[in-house]
Amino acid sequence: MNDVAIWIDVRSTSCFKVAWAACRLGLDDRVRWRVIDLARQDQRTPAFRALNPLGQVPVLVDQDRPLPE
Repeated sequence: MNDVAIWIDVRSTSCFKVAWAACRLGLDDRVRWRVIDLARQDQRTPAFRALNPLGQVPVLVDQDRPLPE
């Protein structure tokens, strides 16, 4: 897994499942974790909307290719 980033909100249960699975599989040290705050509406920024037009998390970005949810 080269150059993988996962965008999460730490209060989201969906994001928690992804983070837990990555840690359980021993992949957490290979991932660049990007934290956004849904309460501050960070998911509505143009930069995040370019990754996921629906503005939902988690989003995995692998080699500049976003894979939402």
